Amino acid sequence: MGVPGIGRRQKVDALRKLQGSRVRPHQHKQPTPKPGRPLKPTYLGPVSGAMWDELAAILDGEHRLSESDGMWLLNAAEAWMDYQRWRVEAEHAPMTQVKVTVDSAGSEHQEIKPHPAHQQARLARKAFTDLLKEAGLTPASRARVSVPVEVEAVDATETFLRAVK
Repeated sequence: MGVPGIGRRQKVDALRKLQGSRVRPHQHKQPTPKPGRPLKPTYLGPVSGAMWDELAAILDGEHRLSESDGMWLLNAAEAWMDYQRWRVEAEHAPMTQVKVTVDSAGSEHQEIKPHPAHQQARLARKAFTDLLKEAGLTPASRARVSVPVEVEAVDATETFLRAVK
């Protein structure tokens, strides 16, 4: 059950067209971003800059990169940098730490907790993975991505077999 007043997400136009869904009055026209490569910020470091380039190259190779993807690329590159920093920090930290507390009676209690660096590394990795899901760059989220029709490759063997029939 979701939040009252908020329905399901709208299908993308390509999926609606493919499935033959009827257009309802509340379905508005979706924007079509201008294809192109956004400008990479100059202040990105070597690690985040390399991730920016890698993600941009993947999306460009799939013909899904647009000029409006700059903010998403920036967020993903910075999330990757955060994860790398916390991963290095967690490598040098113990897995757990002992938290000692004293109650009102003066008794001391010891509690074993995960080290914060490991928790932060896990959260940073999840944030980066969530951004990859938004762009359809994980195996599970890839099924929701629509590729422009003119870009889809035509198999020469399949064309030949259709012509023979």
